[in-house]
Amino acid sequence: MDIYLKIKHLRSQIKCPVDIFGCYNIPSIVKDKKLYVLISLILSAQTKDEINHQTMLNLIINLNQTVKKDIKMLLKSFHTKINSNIKNCLHYTFLTESNFTLDNFINENNLLDLIKSVGCYNTKYKTIKNLLLFISKNGYPSTLDECFIKRIRRKMSILYINKFYETVGISVDTHVHRICNLLEIVKTKNPDETSKKLENIIIKDEWNNFNCVFVGYKQIICKKNKPRCDLCVVKDKCINKKYQF
Repeated sequence: MDIYLKIKHLRSQIKCPVDIFGCYNIPSIVKDKKLYVLISLILSAQTKDEINHQTMLNLIINLNQTVKKDIKMLLKSFHTKINSNIKNCLHYTFLTESNFTLDNFINENNLLDLIKSVGCYNTKYKTIKNLLLFISKNGYPSTLDECFIKRIRRKMSILYINKFYETVGISVDTHVHRICNLLEIVKTKNPDETSKKLENIIIKDEWNNFNCVFVGYKQIICKKNKPRCDLCVVKDKCINKKYQF
């Protein structure tokens, strides 16, 4: 817990891509926030936050029938110039109404083309189509089991359920799993095992914060190939002596 709190304190002073482009950053014009988060989480696997956010913006633009073509092009051109100074609110200045709705997704014939910028888009397309069918018949999933049935991975399901229903766990991807083992917070073989172990270590009030804290730490400091160990506040706990200063 002490290691986590030290990292959290440092993270509070650093703006990371996940803080700007993460799945919880829902544009104010989007009314169906559950749909936005679910689609964004599905697309986010093996995709950088910046690219995933761009893809979600493209969906908002193309599903919004009230936006003129010249404004669409302006927004797309503006957003592709990604840098740390871009603020999320600026992307949607010209959009006053969003058709980011379940019906529009179901009836969108070009959905596959609209998500080709993300990794594994064919598989994600099938997952999204199955999810849309489930929602249209049964409503939004409200438990982890319902999410698992639709092949939404544990790490994504936890983020969704934590956001809209109740805190049910700690979301762990491969990077969070790697860092937790480097720091010997846990000794585990896969992200799901790490998630369950962490839930016995981290107080429940911090479960939903944990993922964002560690994902951001990975993006800026504990990078897999070129870690900034000189900036790390817990390097004395790290088992990878190769990079320590």
